[in-house]
Amino acid sequence: MNSNAKKSLLAMLFLPILILLSAQPGFGIWRSLLNEHFDNDQRELAQRWPWNTPFQNVNIGWHYNPRSPYYNAEGAHRSNYCWGWQNFLYNVNVVDRAENPGAMWCAYTNLSDINNPRWPEDDDYENGQTAWMWWGPMDLRNAVSGSVSWWMDVDLANYNYDSLSVVVFTPANLATIPANLAYTQPNFRTNQPFGAMRDGEGEFDGLSIFNSTSDGWVQRSFQLDDLRILDADGEIVDSVSYLGRNNVWLGFVWNTNGAGIVGKGVTIDDVIVGMDDGRFDLSTDKSLFGYRQDEEIDWTDESPAYGEDVKLQLNWLADGMGETPAFNITCTLDGQVIFEEERQVVAGNGQIDQSETPGFWRATAGRHTLRWTLDQTNTVDETLENNNVAETVFEVPWVPPPTISFIHPDRDIGILADADFDIVAMLADSNETDTSLTGYLYWTKDTSGFAADPRVMYEWNYIGHSFDLPQGEWTVKVNFYEEWYAFEVALDDRIFIAGFTSDQVPDNVSFTIATGQLVIRGLGVEDEPLQPVTTLLVSAYPNPFNGELRIDYNLVQAGYVSLKIFDLGGREVALLLSESEAKAGRHTAQWKPNNHGAGVYVVRLETADGVRLQKAVYTP
Repeated sequence: MNSNAKKSLLAMLFLPILILLSAQPGFGIWRSLLNEHFDNDQRELAQRWPWNTPFQNVNIGWHYNPRSPYYNAEGAHRSNYCWGWQNFLYNVNVVDRAENPGAMWCAYTNLSDINNPRWPEDDDYENGQTAWMWWGPMDLRNAVSGSVSWWMDVDLANYNYDSLSVVVFTPANLATIPANLAYTQPNFRTNQPFGAMRDGEGEFDGLSIFNSTSDGWVQRSFQLDDLRILDADGEIVDSVSYLGRNNVWLGFVWNTNGAGIVGKGVTIDDVIVGMDDGRFDLSTDKSLFGYRQDEEIDWTDESPAYGEDVKLQLNWLADGMGETPAFNITCTLDGQVIFEEERQVVAGNGQIDQSETPGFWRATAGRHTLRWTLDQTNTVDETLENNNVAETVFEVPWVPPPTISFIHPDRDIGILADADFDIVAMLADSNETDTSLTGYLYWTKDTSGFAADPRVMYEWNYIGHSFDLPQGEWTVKVNFYEEWYAFEVALDDRIFIAGFTSDQVPDNVSFTIATGQLVIRGLGVEDEPLQPVTTLLVSAYPNPFNGELRIDYNLVQAGYVSLKIFDLGGREVALLLSESEAKAGRHTAQWKPNNHGAGVYVVRLETADGVRLQKAVYTP
């Protein structure tokens, strides 16, 4: 074909033939527009190539010309050969395809027999062949950079001017493509380049004219903002950027000059088109739990055990270019906000940032939902808004610990300093498989810090060392004579008796304080019951309970009263009563822990006389 004929053909196609002269990577957030590996299951009719034809369906997808005899609307315009799917040659350098591997071959046809198409393992391409396949449309109006890459395998034995052109175009009217692109002259010939690309090192090597077989699969790419237009003689006449345009298409054109068959032609695979729209992107990476390890925090994705203290952390990434606006980061646990902060970072450096709760959460039993959210108020204009949430659902298993309930003292009692005194308690355990239960007895003159931190019990004075406890009722005899001097117990001191039990499961413990106090009398003074001089928390029952907890208490005199429920972390979970002038006498309150998990809770009664505490175990 002479030079004028070639110019006429280019004009008829309504597109510039573009070539790659630069393959520098873009900046910011790279978003995939096309990631095609031609691995659709050809056994499924709906997935066979071409997947989005006929062309009148202008949804984003692949189209090709000439079409196979499955589509006969073109009549006489249909030619014998086209790009078609096959699974004899395909690339494995990008994805490992265990199922449905395949690639596009330039010489596919089934014109003679619809059920027996031409395959590269048996046949060669034909002379006088022009075959198109194209993909689109793409919307590049917001793109600040973009690129196209693909892999190809060339099978040509010698120089013969056969060519592959990779083109980008924006047709003025999609309806003109079948008339002007799809039906190029079947006897089209040329001995000049129809397009060109840079090689793997970025050097221009005129690879659209192949004169030898390439070294297997090679990758080629170009940038959408640095394209070159060729004239009919293959000379560069202008440069163009397709960024900022809409209705953009990518095309692959195989053209043979009729000089002879020298191989299998060319195979295309792993076509990738990406763009950067210049916006930021905030994305969550990992949600982690932090555990004390000596003086350090050990971060892992393993969920905590019951009663374990744990920090919460989110790893996240800010992509893009430049400094982001200030944005919020929120952490919720079971729907409750437990941490919130505002951050502003320089994006695009690939650095993983962290947000973590300043304090520890003591794990409670049951199923929990941990949710981290980036930029919940949408102050950052992002490329993607569906990657800002990390949600972790985890289960904290728990078996209720053994519980100790004091039968005696159940009221304030005066005791002789040198006399034996019986402490009577009841031990119950819901876990019948437990074989070893351990108990401790303590005494103290002040329990006021217990609700804030139950571990203060470890600092109290012990009555008895560790001892095995049977389930059911048991009695321990105590003589305070030696302890009176050793621990500076004075006459008329009021002493609280406390119990601690464990089933040897870490942190699976139970604390209880006896309802009655012991008042130390002088030597030789008879043991005598005392009239209450302080408010009594008589009982909290049933204990353990699984529905409603009943709380009985006495007020010696009218006045201020507050009744609250705390968890073992010292956090208030319920306010049952707060009155400035409550009546004297016996009172009853109820608590239903509808929105709280299983565990050990502390009933705290506060009056003008002081604070009384009682443990209760909730087993829903």
